[in-house]
Amino acid sequence: MRGVSARQSYVSDAAACPNARSRKSQINIIEYLRLLNYRYELMMGLYVMESWEKAVVNFIVKLNYRYEVTTGLYMLESWEKYIINGIICASFALLTYTAVNHLPKQSINFANQLSDYVAA
Repeated sequence: MRGVSARQSYVSDAAACPNARSRKSQINIIEYLRLLNYRYELMMGLYVMESWEKAVVNFIVKLNYRYEVTTGLYMLESWEKYIINGIICASFALLTYTAVNHLPKQSINFANQLSDYVAA
């Protein structure tokens, strides 16, 4: 159809078949969604990854999503998220430090006291 605009071609196809318009719109929506998915994968760097790498990245994204929804962080601004996550990370670091440095000594003391109670 040389010399005919795309709109005129579309109108003539729709007149020929009543369902052509809905089929074309469905095809356009599918193509649009594929394009959005491609753009998302390209933006996230997923397009050049293997399938198992995509699965790992998608798992981490879902895990982050569940964390944000469970704790309510999804409704905070980014600077507020940084503060809350910093507090959580610092608390976890202090808990880990305490467990590594003091738990073995406390466990040995508890075992000694328990053996004294059992022996008596």
